[in-house]
Amino acid sequence: MLRLAVITEQPERFAAMADSIVDRSRSAAISWYHSEGAALEAVADASPDLMVIDENFSGSGAVAFLQRLMAVNAMINTAVASGLSREDFHETYEGLGVLMQLPPVPDRESSEDLIDRLKAITGIR
Repeated sequence: MLRLAVITEQPERFAAMADSIVDRSRSAAISWYHSEGAALEAVADASPDLMVIDENFSGSGAVAFLQRLMAVNAMINTAVASGLSREDFHETYEGLGVLMQLPPVPDRESSEDLIDRLKAITGIR
């Protein structure tokens, strides 16, 4: 079973991504978090296979959140939904172990690419 956590205040922006992942995995479980604290508490108890972070959620920001997440569990695979250019994204998130940049509103194609990458490095089916 693929366990996915999404941290966003706008889950509707991630609906196509969630639908795509459920369609492909059939056994995916998606947990939604609206705050950093709730997400960090949840991953401390049970690590998801992947955490998708909305760069625009309020709080300390995606970079600071990733740094805090790494302190809790550095083995969680992450992706960030961001409108930054590739170069700026790389500069901003370098060294934070981000598996992939997603568009601000992840579509089916980017979601499938993300799951393919995750499966390639973890062996999850």
